[in-house]
Amino acid sequence: TKEATHSIAILKRLNLLEMENNILKRTSLPLRTTTDIPSYAIRNYHKEHLELVRSSLDNVPVEMREICSMSLNIDPTKIKKAKDMINKFKEEFTLEMEKTAPKEVYNLALHFYPTKITQENL
Repeated sequence: TKEATHSIAILKRLNLLEMENNILKRTSLPLRTTTDIPSYAIRNYHKEHLELVRSSLDNVPVEMREICSMSLNIDPTKIKKAKDMINKFKEEFTLEMEKTAPKEVYNLALHFYPTKITQENL
C-alpha cells in the first residue's frame, strides 16, 4: 500500500494521473519504453513480472489467467517481422480491452526468444 501510494503521488505530480470523481484517470497517451535498446531498468521490470507469472500459476484460478507457450521453427530473417506483428497485436489488444470501464489491472506478457543460444544469434 505504501509503495502504491508513493507511486500514485509521483504519477500525479508528473501529470500522468489525475483524480476525477474519486477515480484515478490517465491524463496522457500510453507511455512506451525504448525498443531494441538494452536497459537495466527494463530488464529488472521484466524479471519482476516473470516472478508474478510464476506466482500466478499457483495462486490465480485458471479461468482468471491465460499462460501458454509454443515452440515453432522460424527463419531468423523474419524476427523483425515477428516483433512487428507482436507489437501490432499489443496495440490492438490494448485498444480493445480498454474500451469499456476497466475494473482490474492485468499484465500481458509475451515471450519470444530462441530456445538455443548460439554464436549466430548473439
